[in-house]
Amino acid sequence: MKLKTTLQLILALLLTSSQVSAQQWEAVNSQTNFILYGMHFPPGQNEVGYAAGMQYTNDAPGVIVKTSNGGQSWSQIYPVTGEIDGLEAVCFINPNIGFAAGWNNYFIKTTDGGSSWVPITVGTDVWYYVDIEFWDESNGIAVAVMNAGGSRVYKTDNGGLSWTMGGALAYSVLDICYANQNTLYAVGTGNVISKSVNGGQSWTNNYQSTGITMGVDFANTNFGVVGGEDGEILTTNDGGSSWSSFSTGYHSFYAVHVFDKDSAYVGGTDVDIFKTTDSGETWTLDYGGSGASTMYNFSFTANNTGFCSGSQGTMLRRDAPIATNFIADETAICTGNQIQFTDLSVGATGWDWYFEGGSPETSIEQNPIVTYYYAGDYDVTLTASNPEQSQTLTQENYIHVFEQPQPFISGASFVCLNQTIPYQTNNINGNTYTWDVVGGTISDGQNTSAISVIWDNGVGTGYVIVNETVNLTCTTIDTLNITIDECVSLIEMNPTDFGIYPNPVKNILNISFNGVNNEKLSFSIYNVMGIRLFEQDITCQTGQNEINLNLNNLCHGMYILEIKNSDVILSKMKFQKI
Repeated sequence: MKLKTTLQLILALLLTSSQVSAQQWEAVNSQTNFILYGMHFPPGQNEVGYAAGMQYTNDAPGVIVKTSNGGQSWSQIYPVTGEIDGLEAVCFINPNIGFAAGWNNYFIKTTDGGSSWVPITVGTDVWYYVDIEFWDESNGIAVAVMNAGGSRVYKTDNGGLSWTMGGALAYSVLDICYANQNTLYAVGTGNVISKSVNGGQSWTNNYQSTGITMGVDFANTNFGVVGGEDGEILTTNDGGSSWSSFSTGYHSFYAVHVFDKDSAYVGGTDVDIFKTTDSGETWTLDYGGSGASTMYNFSFTANNTGFCSGSQGTMLRRDAPIATNFIADETAICTGNQIQFTDLSVGATGWDWYFEGGSPETSIEQNPIVTYYYAGDYDVTLTASNPEQSQTLTQENYIHVFEQPQPFISGASFVCLNQTIPYQTNNINGNTYTWDVVGGTISDGQNTSAISVIWDNGVGTGYVIVNETVNLTCTTIDTLNITIDECVSLIEMNPTDFGIYPNPVKNILNISFNGVNNEKLSFSIYNVMGIRLFEQDITCQTGQNEINLNLNNLCHGMYILEIKNSDVILSKMKFQKI
Protein backbone atom coordinates (compact mmCIF):
# COMPACT_ATOMS: atom_id res chain seq x y z
CA MET A 1 0.00 0.00 0.00
CA LYS A 2 1.41 3.39 -0.88
CA LEU A 3 0.63 7.05 -0.60
CA LYS A 4 0.50 8.56 -4.06
CA THR A 5 1.14 12.25 -4.56
CA THR A 6 0.90 14.55 -7.53
CA LEU A 7 4.69 14.44 -7.78
CA GLN A 8 5.44 10.97 -9.11
CA LEU A 9 9.01 9.72 -8.78
CA ILE A 10 10.68 9.64 -12.17
CA LEU A 11 12.31 6.26 -12.24
CA ALA A 12 12.14 5.38 -15.89
CA LEU A 13 15.72 6.40 -16.49
CA LEU A 14 16.80 4.74 -13.28
CA LEU A 15 15.63 1.39 -14.60
CA THR A 16 17.30 1.75 -18.00
CA SER A 17 20.39 -0.44 -18.19
CA SER A 18 22.14 1.89 -20.63
CA GLN A 19 22.16 4.65 -18.04
CA VAL A 20 22.39 2.79 -14.74
CA SER A 21 23.92 -0.62 -14.19
CA ALA A 22 21.54 -3.27 -12.88
CA GLN A 23 20.78 -3.54 -9.21
CA GLN A 24 20.05 -6.83 -7.51
CA TRP A 25 17.15 -7.86 -5.31
CA GLU A 26 18.40 -9.42 -2.08
CA ALA A 27 16.51 -11.28 0.62
CA VAL A 28 16.27 -9.68 4.08
CA ASN A 29 14.93 -11.18 7.29
CA SER A 30 11.46 -9.80 8.06
CA GLN A 31 11.44 -11.53 11.48
CA THR A 32 8.14 -13.24 10.68
CA ASN A 33 6.92 -16.20 8.65
CA PHE A 34 3.46 -14.68 8.17
CA ILE A 35 2.18 -13.73 4.70
CA LEU A 36 3.06 -10.06 4.22
CA TYR A 37 0.23 -8.77 2.06
CA GLY A 38 0.76 -5.09 2.71
CA MET A 39 3.83 -2.86 2.98
CA HIS A 40 4.41 0.89 3.04
CA PHE A 41 7.09 3.51 3.68
CA PRO A 42 5.58 6.82 4.86
CA PRO A 43 5.97 9.85 2.55
CA GLY A 44 9.49 11.24 2.56
CA GLN A 45 10.89 8.29 4.50
CA ASN A 46 14.00 6.33 3.62
CA GLU A 47 14.54 4.59 6.94
CA VAL A 48 11.13 3.88 8.50
CA GLY A 49 8.70 1.42 6.91
CA TYR A 50 5.97 -1.06 7.82
CA ALA A 51 4.68 -4.43 6.59
CA ALA A 52 1.46 -6.17 7.62
CA GLY A 53 0.00 -9.61 7.09
CA MET A 54 -1.33 -12.76 8.67
CA GLN A 55 -0.36 -16.33 9.40
CA TYR A 56 -2.49 -18.01 6.75
CA THR A 57 -4.48 -16.94 3.69
CA ASN A 58 -7.86 -16.74 5.43
CA ASP A 59 -8.96 -15.26 8.76
CA ALA A 60 -5.74 -15.97 10.66
CA PRO A 61 -3.78 -14.04 13.34
CA GLY A 62 -2.21 -10.84 12.08
CA VAL A 63 1.12 -9.03 12.50
CA ILE A 64 2.81 -5.66 11.84
CA VAL A 65 6.59 -5.43 11.46
CA LYS A 66 8.67 -2.27 11.24
CA THR A 67 12.09 -1.18 10.02
CA SER A 68 13.94 1.90 11.23
CA ASN A 69 17.12 1.45 9.18
CA GLY A 70 15.98 1.39 5.59
CA GLY A 71 14.88 -2.25 5.58
CA GLN A 72 18.20 -3.69 6.72
CA SER A 73 16.42 -5.24 9.70
CA TRP A 74 12.79 -5.63 10.81
CA SER A 75 11.05 -6.33 14.12
CA GLN A 76 7.49 -7.09 15.20
CA ILE A 77 5.75 -4.09 16.77
CA TYR A 78 2.13 -5.30 16.90
CA PRO A 79 0.62 -7.17 18.59
CA VAL A 80 2.90 -6.75 21.58
CA THR A 81 1.14 -9.67 23.25
CA GLY A 82 -1.73 -11.95 22.29
CA GLU A 83 -3.29 -12.04 18.84
CA ILE A 84 -5.02 -9.64 16.45
CA ASP A 85 -7.15 -10.30 13.39
CA GLY A 86 -5.38 -10.92 10.12
CA LEU A 87 -4.19 -7.88 8.16
CA GLU A 88 -4.07 -7.31 4.41
CA ALA A 89 -3.27 -3.61 4.16
CA VAL A 90 -1.14 -0.93 5.80
CA CYS A 91 -0.74 2.72 4.80
CA PHE A 92 0.72 5.87 6.40
CA ILE A 93 -0.15 9.45 5.48
CA ASN A 94 2.83 10.89 7.36
CA PRO A 95 5.54 9.52 9.68
CA ASN A 96 3.13 9.41 12.64
CA ILE A 97 -0.35 8.65 11.33
CA GLY A 98 -1.05 5.31 9.71
CA PHE A 99 -3.77 2.71 9.18
CA ALA A 100 -3.92 -1.08 8.94
CA ALA A 101 -6.91 -3.25 8.13
CA GLY A 102 -7.95 -6.82 7.46
CA TRP A 103 -10.34 -9.52 8.47
CA ASN A 104 -13.58 -9.36 10.48
CA ASN A 105 -14.07 -5.61 9.93
CA TYR A 106 -10.75 -4.98 11.68
CA PHE A 107 -9.45 -1.45 11.04
CA ILE A 108 -6.84 0.17 13.29
CA LYS A 109 -5.05 3.51 13.46
CA THR A 110 -1.80 4.81 14.94
CA THR A 111 -0.84 8.43 15.63
CA ASP A 112 2.61 7.75 17.10
CA GLY A 113 4.44 5.94 14.34
CA GLY A 114 3.17 2.47 15.26
CA SER A 115 3.96 2.51 18.97
CA SER A 116 0.25 2.08 19.73
CA TRP A 117 -2.84 1.24 17.69
CA VAL A 118 -6.55 1.79 18.31
CA PRO A 119 -9.57 0.32 16.47
CA ILE A 120 -11.70 2.70 14.39
CA THR A 121 -14.98 2.23 12.50
CA VAL A 122 -14.90 2.65 8.76
CA GLY A 123 -17.60 0.38 7.34
CA THR A 124 -20.26 -2.08 8.43
CA ASP A 125 -20.97 -5.68 7.44
CA VAL A 126 -17.38 -5.97 6.26
CA TRP A 127 -15.89 -9.44 5.86
CA TYR A 128 -12.35 -8.19 5.33
CA TYR A 129 -10.55 -5.10 4.09
CA VAL A 130 -8.32 -5.62 1.07
CA ASP A 131 -6.52 -2.36 0.52
CA ILE A 132 -5.94 1.19 1.81
CA GLU A 133 -4.68 3.91 -0.52
CA PHE A 134 -4.16 7.66 0.00
CA TRP A 135 -3.69 10.17 -2.80
CA ASP A 136 -2.40 12.81 -0.40
CA GLU A 137 -2.50 13.43 3.33
CA SER A 138 -6.23 14.19 3.22
CA ASN A 139 -7.83 12.08 0.50
CA GLY A 140 -7.87 8.31 0.72
CA ILE A 141 -9.91 5.17 0.13
CA ALA A 142 -10.32 1.75 1.72
CA VAL A 143 -11.85 -1.18 -0.13
CA ALA A 144 -13.57 -4.09 1.61
CA VAL A 145 -15.09 -7.43 0.62
CA MET A 146 -18.55 -7.55 2.15
CA ASN A 147 -20.29 -10.35 4.05
CA ALA A 148 -23.20 -10.06 1.62
CA GLY A 149 -20.91 -10.46 -1.40
CA GLY A 150 -19.16 -8.05 -3.69
CA SER A 151 -17.00 -5.15 -2.51
CA ARG A 152 -17.46 -1.63 -1.21
CA VAL A 153 -15.23 1.46 -1.31
CA TYR A 154 -15.00 3.83 1.66
CA LYS A 155 -13.68 7.37 1.29
CA THR A 156 -12.08 10.03 3.48
CA ASP A 157 -11.21 13.65 2.72
CA ASN A 158 -9.85 14.58 6.16
CA GLY A 159 -6.94 12.23 6.65
CA GLY A 160 -9.02 9.34 7.99
CA LEU A 161 -10.78 11.24 10.78
CA SER A 162 -14.07 10.15 9.21
CA TRP A 163 -15.10 7.84 6.37
CA THR A 164 -18.11 7.80 4.03
CA MET A 165 -19.51 5.08 1.82
CA GLY A 166 -18.45 5.08 -1.82
CA GLY A 167 -19.34 2.88 -4.75
CA ALA A 168 -19.96 -0.87 -4.80
CA LEU A 169 -18.41 -3.49 -7.08
CA ALA A 170 -20.04 -6.83 -7.87
CA TYR A 171 -16.90 -8.91 -7.35
CA SER A 172 -14.25 -9.43 -4.68
CA VAL A 173 -11.67 -6.71 -5.21
CA LEU A 174 -8.03 -7.77 -4.84
CA ASP A 175 -6.31 -4.43 -5.46
CA ILE A 176 -7.11 -0.76 -6.05
CA CYS A 177 -5.06 2.30 -7.01
CA TYR A 178 -5.19 5.99 -7.88
CA ALA A 179 -4.33 7.40 -11.32
CA ASN A 180 -5.10 10.92 -10.14
CA GLN A 181 -7.18 12.35 -7.31
CA ASN A 182 -10.47 11.49 -9.02
CA THR A 183 -9.54 8.52 -11.21
CA LEU A 184 -9.12 5.06 -9.67
CA TYR A 185 -8.83 1.50 -10.95
CA ALA A 186 -9.82 -1.76 -9.25
CA VAL A 187 -9.20 -5.43 -10.14
CA GLY A 188 -10.30 -8.77 -8.72
CA THR A 189 -12.24 -11.99 -9.12
CA GLY A 190 -14.65 -10.59 -11.69
CA ASN A 191 -11.99 -10.95 -14.39
CA VAL A 192 -12.42 -7.23 -15.09
CA ILE A 193 -10.65 -3.92 -14.70
CA SER A 194 -13.02 -1.36 -13.17
CA LYS A 195 -12.64 2.41 -13.33
CA SER A 196 -13.98 5.35 -11.34
CA VAL A 197 -13.70 8.97 -12.45
CA ASN A 198 -15.34 10.54 -9.38
CA GLY A 199 -13.07 9.49 -6.57
CA GLY A 200 -14.55 6.01 -6.12
CA GLN A 201 -18.18 7.09 -5.81
CA SER A 202 -19.27 5.02 -8.81
CA TRP A 203 -17.61 2.39 -10.99
CA THR A 204 -17.78 1.05 -14.55
CA ASN A 205 -16.10 -1.96 -16.12
CA ASN A 206 -13.21 -0.76 -18.25
CA TYR A 207 -11.84 -4.10 -19.57
CA GLN A 208 -12.88 -7.74 -19.56
CA SER A 209 -9.97 -10.11 -19.00
CA THR A 210 -9.80 -13.85 -19.65
CA GLY A 211 -8.79 -14.54 -16.05
CA ILE A 212 -8.68 -13.08 -12.57
CA THR A 213 -7.02 -9.67 -12.36
CA MET A 214 -4.90 -9.48 -9.20
CA GLY A 215 -2.80 -6.32 -8.99
CA VAL A 216 -3.01 -2.83 -10.46
CA ASP A 217 -0.97 0.37 -10.44
CA PHE A 218 -0.91 3.59 -12.48
CA ALA A 219 1.85 6.16 -12.84
CA ASN A 220 -0.53 8.82 -14.18
CA THR A 221 -3.80 8.99 -16.05
CA ASN A 222 -2.26 7.27 -19.09
CA PHE A 223 0.25 4.60 -18.12
CA GLY A 224 -0.95 1.66 -16.02
CA VAL A 225 -0.26 -2.04 -15.52
CA VAL A 226 -2.47 -4.91 -14.32
CA GLY A 227 -1.15 -8.29 -13.20
CA GLY A 228 -3.26 -11.40 -13.52
CA GLU A 229 -3.35 -15.18 -13.39
CA ASP A 230 -1.74 -17.48 -15.97
CA GLY A 231 1.15 -15.02 -16.29
CA GLU A 232 -0.96 -12.30 -17.89
CA ILE A 233 0.34 -8.72 -17.75
CA LEU A 234 -1.94 -6.01 -19.16
CA THR A 235 -0.64 -2.55 -20.07
CA THR A 236 -2.38 0.66 -21.10
CA ASN A 237 -0.79 3.87 -22.34
CA ASP A 238 -4.03 5.76 -22.98
CA GLY A 239 -5.85 5.68 -19.67
CA GLY A 240 -7.59 2.36 -20.26
CA SER A 241 -8.98 3.09 -23.71
CA SER A 242 -6.94 0.12 -24.93
CA TRP A 243 -4.92 -2.63 -23.24
CA SER A 244 -2.08 -4.78 -24.57
CA SER A 245 -1.35 -8.24 -23.20
CA PHE A 246 1.89 -10.05 -22.38
CA SER A 247 2.11 -13.49 -20.79
CA THR A 248 4.81 -15.36 -18.92
CA GLY A 249 2.71 -18.54 -19.04
CA TYR A 250 1.87 -19.50 -15.46
CA HIS A 251 2.55 -16.79 -12.84
CA SER A 252 -0.06 -15.16 -10.66
CA PHE A 253 0.99 -11.50 -10.50
CA TYR A 254 -0.37 -9.85 -7.34
CA ALA A 255 2.39 -7.26 -6.88
CA VAL A 256 2.48 -4.34 -9.35
CA HIS A 257 4.42 -1.08 -9.19
CA VAL A 258 4.46 1.45 -12.02
CA PHE A 259 6.93 4.28 -12.40
CA ASP A 260 6.58 7.41 -14.46
CA LYS A 261 6.28 7.19 -18.26
CA ASP A 262 7.29 3.66 -19.26
CA SER A 263 8.80 1.52 -16.49
CA ALA A 264 7.18 -0.96 -14.13
CA TYR A 265 7.62 -4.10 -12.00
CA VAL A 266 5.31 -7.07 -11.52
CA GLY A 267 5.87 -9.86 -9.01
CA GLY A 268 4.11 -13.03 -7.93
CA THR A 269 4.50 -16.81 -8.10
CA ASP A 270 7.90 -18.39 -7.34
CA VAL A 271 9.26 -15.05 -6.00
CA ASP A 272 9.75 -13.99 -9.61
CA ILE A 273 9.90 -10.32 -10.54
CA PHE A 274 9.57 -9.01 -14.09
CA LYS A 275 10.18 -5.48 -15.34
CA THR A 276 9.53 -3.35 -18.41
CA THR A 277 11.28 -0.21 -19.57
CA ASP A 278 9.37 0.23 -22.83
CA SER A 279 5.80 0.87 -21.64
CA GLY A 280 4.96 -2.82 -21.42
CA GLU A 281 5.92 -3.83 -24.94
CA THR A 282 8.42 -6.31 -23.54
CA TRP A 283 8.99 -7.75 -20.06
CA THR A 284 12.18 -9.36 -18.76
CA LEU A 285 12.91 -11.40 -15.64
CA ASP A 286 14.56 -9.07 -13.15
CA TYR A 287 14.73 -11.54 -10.27
CA GLY A 288 14.28 -15.32 -10.31
CA GLY A 289 13.30 -16.58 -6.89
CA SER A 290 13.47 -19.92 -5.15
CA GLY A 291 9.93 -20.88 -6.08
CA ALA A 292 8.86 -21.33 -2.47
CA SER A 293 6.73 -18.18 -2.04
CA THR A 294 4.41 -15.75 -3.79
CA MET A 295 5.02 -12.00 -3.80
CA TYR A 296 2.11 -9.68 -3.00
CA ASN A 297 3.29 -6.09 -2.70
CA PHE A 298 5.93 -3.54 -3.78
CA SER A 299 6.93 -0.47 -1.84
CA PHE A 300 9.61 2.16 -2.53
CA THR A 301 11.22 4.67 -0.21
CA ALA A 302 11.71 8.36 -0.90
CA ASN A 303 15.20 7.67 -2.31
CA ASN A 304 13.83 4.77 -4.41
CA THR A 305 15.12 1.84 -2.39
CA GLY A 306 12.76 -0.96 -3.42
CA PHE A 307 11.01 -3.68 -1.41
CA CYS A 308 8.81 -6.62 -2.33
CA SER A 309 6.99 -8.73 0.28
CA GLY A 310 5.16 -12.01 0.14
CA SER A 311 4.28 -15.33 1.74
CA GLN A 312 6.32 -17.03 4.47
CA GLY A 313 7.56 -13.59 5.51
CA THR A 314 9.57 -13.26 2.32
CA MET A 315 11.10 -9.81 1.96
CA LEU A 316 13.29 -8.64 -0.92
CA ARG A 317 15.25 -5.41 -0.93
CA ARG A 318 16.85 -3.54 -3.82
CA ASP A 319 19.29 -0.69 -3.21
CA ALA A 320 18.31 2.69 -4.52
CA PRO A 321 19.50 3.18 -8.10
CA ILE A 322 21.90 6.04 -8.51
CA ALA A 323 20.20 9.26 -9.53
CA THR A 324 22.86 11.77 -10.57
CA ASN A 325 22.06 15.42 -10.00
CA PHE A 326 23.82 18.63 -9.00
CA ILE A 327 23.38 22.38 -8.76
CA ALA A 328 25.67 25.43 -8.84
CA ASP A 329 25.33 28.36 -6.47
CA GLU A 330 25.65 30.62 -9.54
CA THR A 331 25.36 29.90 -13.24
CA ALA A 332 26.28 33.36 -14.57
CA ILE A 333 29.55 34.91 -13.34
CA CYS A 334 32.38 37.24 -14.35
CA THR A 335 35.78 36.02 -15.45
CA GLY A 336 38.00 35.16 -12.50
CA ASN A 337 35.13 34.30 -10.18
CA GLN A 338 34.38 31.00 -8.44
CA ILE A 339 31.36 28.69 -8.44
CA GLN A 340 30.42 26.24 -5.69
CA PHE A 341 28.99 23.00 -7.10
CA THR A 342 26.80 20.87 -4.83
CA ASP A 343 26.15 17.18 -5.46
CA LEU A 344 22.48 16.16 -5.18
CA SER A 345 22.93 12.57 -6.33
CA VAL A 346 21.13 9.70 -4.63
CA GLY A 347 22.97 6.49 -3.80
CA ALA A 348 26.46 7.72 -4.76
CA THR A 349 29.72 7.17 -2.90
CA GLY A 350 32.06 8.49 -5.61
CA TRP A 351 32.09 11.55 -7.88
CA ASP A 352 33.95 12.31 -11.10
CA TRP A 353 33.47 15.87 -12.36
CA TYR A 354 34.48 17.48 -15.66
CA PHE A 355 34.29 21.27 -15.91
CA GLU A 356 34.63 22.56 -19.45
CA GLY A 357 36.53 25.86 -19.32
CA GLY A 358 37.02 25.60 -15.56
CA SER A 359 39.96 25.41 -13.20
CA PRO A 360 40.37 22.74 -12.04
CA GLU A 361 39.08 20.99 -15.13
CA THR A 362 38.37 17.76 -13.21
CA SER A 363 37.63 16.87 -9.59
CA ILE A 364 36.73 13.86 -7.46
CA GLU A 365 35.44 15.96 -4.56
CA GLN A 366 31.76 15.68 -3.77
CA ASN A 367 31.20 19.45 -3.70
CA PRO A 368 34.05 21.17 -5.57
CA ILE A 369 34.77 24.88 -6.07
CA VAL A 370 35.76 25.90 -9.62
CA THR A 371 37.19 29.12 -11.04
CA TYR A 372 36.45 30.32 -14.58
CA TYR A 373 39.02 32.65 -16.14
CA TYR A 374 37.70 32.96 -19.68
CA ALA A 375 34.36 34.11 -21.06
CA GLY A 376 32.06 31.55 -22.68
CA ASP A 377 29.23 29.06 -22.16
CA TYR A 378 30.40 25.79 -20.64
CA ASP A 379 29.11 22.25 -20.00
CA VAL A 380 29.39 20.53 -16.63
CA THR A 381 29.49 16.73 -16.36
CA LEU A 382 29.18 14.58 -13.23
CA THR A 383 29.53 10.80 -13.10
CA ALA A 384 28.19 9.59 -9.76
CA SER A 385 29.03 6.04 -8.74
CA ASN A 386 29.10 3.43 -6.03
CA PRO A 387 30.85 0.05 -6.04
CA GLU A 388 28.05 -1.47 -8.14
CA GLN A 389 26.84 1.19 -10.58
CA SER A 390 27.36 4.62 -12.08
CA GLN A 391 25.40 7.26 -13.92
CA THR A 392 26.56 10.30 -15.89
CA LEU A 393 24.74 13.60 -16.16
CA THR A 394 25.83 16.46 -18.44
CA GLN A 395 24.18 19.86 -18.23
CA GLU A 396 25.01 21.59 -21.49
CA ASN A 397 25.87 25.31 -21.53
CA TYR A 398 25.14 25.34 -17.80
CA ILE A 399 27.73 27.96 -16.85
CA HIS A 400 27.81 31.41 -18.47
CA VAL A 401 31.01 33.42 -17.96
CA PHE A 402 31.20 37.09 -18.95
CA GLU A 403 34.23 39.35 -19.34
CA GLN A 404 34.75 41.64 -16.38
CA PRO A 405 34.15 45.17 -17.76
CA GLN A 406 37.01 47.69 -17.55
CA PRO A 407 35.48 51.15 -17.75
CA PHE A 408 37.74 54.23 -17.74
CA ILE A 409 36.48 57.77 -17.74
CA SER A 410 37.88 60.29 -20.22
CA GLY A 411 37.33 63.98 -19.55
CA ALA A 412 38.68 67.03 -17.75
CA SER A 413 39.58 66.66 -14.09
CA PHE A 414 40.17 70.41 -13.63
CA VAL A 415 37.04 72.38 -14.45
CA CYS A 416 35.69 75.88 -14.08
CA LEU A 417 32.56 76.66 -12.13
CA ASN A 418 29.38 76.50 -14.25
CA GLN A 419 31.18 74.91 -17.20
CA THR A 420 29.57 72.02 -19.13
CA ILE A 421 32.08 69.19 -19.56
CA PRO A 422 31.70 65.92 -21.57
CA TYR A 423 32.81 62.60 -20.04
CA GLN A 424 32.82 59.21 -21.66
CA THR A 425 33.90 55.60 -21.35
CA ASN A 426 34.31 52.97 -24.05
CA ASN A 427 30.95 51.94 -25.42
CA ILE A 428 30.43 48.16 -25.59
CA ASN A 429 27.24 46.99 -27.26
CA GLY A 430 24.91 45.31 -24.77
CA ASN A 431 26.54 46.71 -21.64
CA THR A 432 24.71 49.13 -19.38
CA TYR A 433 26.09 52.34 -17.84
CA THR A 434 25.04 54.21 -14.73
CA TRP A 435 26.68 57.53 -13.82
CA ASP A 436 26.92 59.42 -10.55
CA VAL A 437 28.29 62.96 -10.11
CA VAL A 438 29.14 64.98 -7.00
CA GLY A 439 29.71 68.73 -7.44
CA GLY A 440 27.72 69.02 -10.63
CA THR A 441 24.59 67.99 -12.48
CA ILE A 442 24.27 65.46 -15.32
CA SER A 443 22.61 67.37 -18.13
CA ASP A 444 22.62 64.66 -20.78
CA GLY A 445 23.49 61.01 -21.47
CA GLN A 446 22.56 59.11 -18.27
CA ASN A 447 22.40 55.33 -18.98
CA THR A 448 24.71 55.72 -21.99
CA SER A 449 28.48 55.57 -22.31
CA ALA A 450 28.84 59.38 -22.56
CA ILE A 451 27.43 62.19 -20.43
CA SER A 452 27.62 65.97 -20.09
CA VAL A 453 28.05 67.55 -16.65
CA ILE A 454 27.36 71.13 -15.58
CA TRP A 455 29.69 71.90 -12.66
CA ASP A 456 27.26 74.19 -10.88
CA ASN A 457 27.44 73.24 -7.20
CA GLY A 458 30.25 75.57 -6.12
CA VAL A 459 34.03 75.50 -6.07
CA GLY A 460 35.91 72.66 -4.38
CA THR A 461 36.22 68.99 -5.22
CA GLY A 462 33.86 66.51 -6.85
CA TYR A 463 33.93 63.30 -8.79
CA VAL A 464 32.45 61.41 -11.68
CA ILE A 465 31.63 57.70 -11.29
CA VAL A 466 30.57 55.24 -13.98
CA ASN A 467 29.17 51.81 -13.16
CA GLU A 468 29.44 49.44 -16.16
CA THR A 469 27.50 46.16 -16.09
CA VAL A 470 27.62 43.12 -18.38
CA ASN A 471 24.48 40.98 -18.70
CA LEU A 472 23.19 42.17 -15.31
CA THR A 473 25.98 40.07 -13.82
CA CYS A 474 29.44 41.68 -13.89
CA THR A 475 29.88 45.22 -12.62
CA THR A 476 32.97 47.43 -12.43
CA ILE A 477 33.20 51.02 -11.17
CA ASP A 478 35.63 53.74 -12.29
CA THR A 479 36.03 57.11 -10.56
CA LEU A 480 37.52 60.41 -11.79
CA ASN A 481 38.22 63.02 -9.12
CA ILE A 482 37.43 66.59 -10.12
CA THR A 483 38.81 69.97 -9.02
CA ILE A 484 36.28 72.80 -9.48
CA ASP A 485 37.73 76.35 -9.66
CA GLU A 486 36.42 79.85 -10.37
CA CYS A 487 39.19 80.12 -13.01
CA VAL A 488 39.71 83.91 -12.54
CA SER A 489 43.55 83.72 -12.40
CA LEU A 490 44.20 80.94 -14.90
CA ILE A 491 45.46 81.46 -18.38
CA GLU A 492 42.71 82.00 -20.88
CA MET A 493 42.51 78.38 -21.91
CA ASN A 494 39.29 76.41 -21.77
CA PRO A 495 40.11 73.00 -20.18
CA THR A 496 37.20 71.48 -22.02
CA ASP A 497 39.13 71.91 -25.26
CA PHE A 498 41.49 69.03 -24.43
CA GLY A 499 40.80 65.80 -26.27
CA ILE A 500 42.68 62.56 -26.88
CA TYR A 501 42.38 59.98 -29.63
CA PRO A 502 42.37 57.14 -30.45
CA ASN A 503 41.36 55.53 -27.18
CA PRO A 504 42.27 52.68 -26.79
CA VAL A 505 45.59 53.47 -28.49
CA LYS A 506 48.27 51.23 -30.00
CA ASN A 507 51.32 53.49 -30.59
CA ILE A 508 50.64 57.22 -31.10
CA LEU A 509 48.34 59.16 -28.75
CA ASN A 510 47.03 62.41 -30.25
CA ILE A 511 46.18 65.32 -27.94
CA SER A 512 44.21 68.22 -29.41
CA PHE A 513 43.32 71.54 -27.80
CA ASN A 514 42.76 75.18 -28.57
CA GLY A 515 45.44 77.55 -27.16
CA VAL A 516 44.90 81.27 -26.61
CA ASN A 517 48.51 82.31 -26.03
CA ASN A 518 52.00 80.92 -26.08
CA GLU A 519 52.06 79.00 -22.82
CA LYS A 520 54.24 76.12 -21.68
CA LEU A 521 52.24 73.02 -20.68
CA SER A 522 53.48 69.85 -18.99
CA PHE A 523 52.21 66.50 -20.26
CA SER A 524 52.72 63.52 -17.84
CA ILE A 525 51.69 59.85 -18.03
CA TYR A 526 51.08 57.80 -14.87
CA ASN A 527 50.29 54.13 -14.39
CA VAL A 528 47.36 53.04 -12.21
CA MET A 529 49.71 52.84 -9.21
CA GLY A 530 50.39 56.58 -9.51
CA ILE A 531 53.97 56.18 -10.76
CA ARG A 532 54.98 58.74 -13.37
CA LEU A 533 56.38 57.04 -16.46
CA PHE A 534 56.66 59.94 -18.87
CA GLU A 535 56.84 63.76 -18.77
CA GLN A 536 57.25 66.31 -21.57
CA ASP A 537 56.98 70.10 -21.57
CA ILE A 538 55.52 71.65 -24.70
CA THR A 539 54.89 75.30 -25.54
CA CYS A 540 51.45 75.63 -27.07
CA GLN A 541 50.59 78.01 -29.89
CA THR A 542 47.67 80.35 -30.21
CA GLY A 543 44.84 78.52 -31.94
CA GLN A 544 44.48 74.78 -32.63
CA ASN A 545 47.26 72.58 -31.26
CA GLU A 546 47.86 68.85 -31.75
CA ILE A 547 50.47 66.95 -29.80
CA ASN A 548 51.57 63.40 -30.73
CA LEU A 549 52.98 61.22 -27.97
CA ASN A 550 54.83 58.01 -28.91
CA LEU A 551 53.75 55.22 -26.54
CA ASN A 552 55.77 52.33 -28.02
CA ASN A 553 57.66 51.88 -24.75
CA LEU A 554 54.50 51.44 -22.68
CA CYS A 555 53.09 47.98 -21.90
CA HIS A 556 49.47 47.13 -22.45
CA GLY A 557 47.26 48.50 -19.70
CA MET A 558 45.48 51.52 -18.24
CA TYR A 559 47.21 54.91 -17.89
CA ILE A 560 46.42 58.49 -16.85
CA LEU A 561 47.41 61.55 -18.92
CA GLU A 562 47.85 64.67 -16.80
CA ILE A 563 48.14 68.17 -18.33
CA LYS A 564 49.38 71.03 -16.12
CA ASN A 565 50.10 74.73 -16.42
CA SER A 566 52.73 75.52 -13.81
CA ASP A 567 51.24 73.92 -10.69
CA VAL A 568 47.64 73.94 -11.87
CA ILE A 569 46.23 70.66 -13.22
CA LEU A 570 44.22 71.51 -16.29
CA SER A 571 43.04 68.01 -17.19
CA LYS A 572 43.35 64.33 -16.32
CA MET A 573 42.26 61.72 -18.80
CA LYS A 574 42.44 57.94 -18.72
CA PHE A 575 43.45 55.93 -21.75
CA GLN A 576 44.14 52.30 -22.58
CA LYS A 577 47.27 51.04 -24.33
CA ILE A 578 46.60 47.93 -26.42
